[in-house]
Amino acid sequence: DPSSRRSLLRQLQALIKRTSNKAAQTSTCVLILLFSLGLILFPSYSPFRRGPGDSRDGDRPTGGNGEAVGAPVEAGGGGGG
Repeated sequence: DPSSRRSLLRQLQALIKRTSNKAAQTSTCVLILLFSLGLILFPSYSPFRRGPGDSRDGDRPTGGNGEAVGAPVEAGGGGGG
């Protein structure tokens, strides 16, 4: 009879609605997990970084004499003259 078909159709629609919502939640969860894993594996990756041939000396702070901070100091150096 039509009423049982209608109730069956409603149950089917409710089931589809529930499963599609779960699928969206699952895919969102997987996407977030993959994104987090990517950030853990490549924390310093930047698509706007300079090419591999460029020197990265500009990234370090320099002292007043132009040498990089923490660079080994040569014995007897100083350039006093």
